[in-house]
Amino acid sequence: MALVTYLPRFLGFMLSGKKVSPFWLRFLHFVPIAVFAALITPSLPGSSGEAPLRLIAAGLAALAIWRLKSLWLGIV
Repeated sequence: MALVTYLPRFLGFMLSGKKVSPFWLRFLHFVPIAVFAALITPSLPGSSGEAPLRLIAAGLAALAIWRLKSLWLGIV
């Protein structure tokens, strides 16, 4: 999903022949984490009784991603 989202934007910049501005580089940097959050958020409630455990797990994953700057660690 991240590739489908990121690749067309990046190619558009590359095909235009212009250098990508720092603003757009910062913007594109956040696309993978936004896609990850969009995929995970709807499944957080789970079935009955699972919500507290899932929220704790999501919080720990978010903390790991934030502190260690590694999306892959949060996915694991």
